[in-house]
Amino acid sequence: MELIRGEMREEPISERLLISDMLQNIIYFFNQPEIRNHVIHHYLKLLPEGEHVTWDETYYFNEKGMIDTHYHPDHEDVTLDDFIKNRPAYQIDTLKHKSKKTPQHYYVIFTCCILYEEHKVHFLSFIYNANKQVLVGFDPGIHLYHKGQDVLIPLLRKAFIKAGLISKKKEAMERIGLCKNKYFNQRYGIQYEGSDPSTTSLPADSFCQSWTLFFLIEFLRHGCSDEFVSTWCKIKPKYREAFVLLYYFLPWLQQNAFVSKKWLEFYHNGKDLTILLPYVIDSIQSSSK
Repeated sequence: MELIRGEMREEPISERLLISDMLQNIIYFFNQPEIRNHVIHHYLKLLPEGEHVTWDETYYFNEKGMIDTHYHPDHEDVTLDDFIKNRPAYQIDTLKHKSKKTPQHYYVIFTCCILYEEHKVHFLSFIYNANKQVLVGFDPGIHLYHKGQDVLIPLLRKAFIKAGLISKKKEAMERIGLCKNKYFNQRYGIQYEGSDPSTTSLPADSFCQSWTLFFLIEFLRHGCSDEFVSTWCKIKPKYREAFVLLYYFLPWLQQNAFVSKKWLEFYHNGKDLTILLPYVIDSIQSSSK
């Protein structure tokens, strides 16, 4: 929408399409391993003394718990169980060495992507506390994208148990991301965008890749604490996409030299990010009603 003399009018169809195309390409851009790694490593360097965090990137697997060879070409016919068991970040010698150096604060952080049906994916973030042997999973799409809670977490929990990294006790696996407020008599994850679920097939945004990356950013920024999630949940659903754009996407795209350069190489229409401002303004105005 475009604001003209205090009145709202529909922007040209070409502009709507450009906004949609740019948003989709921003999602794809920030899902690239090179970009995710750059962003995470930026915050790893800022950690206070005594905090040790290993970034183990993203694990891709299907509903049967088989590692996806497109993203992990050297892991043909490898199960998630074996993948976790042999992952360098979780080797006993590595864990003991890191734990001795920082006895209270050693974490492994990573994201997981489950691939299902035809070309569908869902991402979650995880924090493994090696000292406490606790696995924390953040799902931005609770009660929206059911594969996260119903398939991805059970598969990963089983793999961590089999590898001896966590126990079978319920408290060894923490699930976070379900907001307290109810909308249409249901609680949702942060991806809920405010629509009536009876009138739309999926009242969710498409930013699971982004929310999981930004969750880990905030975890690092807050000194390895996840208490900020409750603050995210207080954001009005209709404003959440605009929130992601204003506080994460746009600052990185505009202010970080490496990311800006890569963005312009990635997307030919990426220079004029101001095209998104009407969309952001409309989201803010809608959320205030």
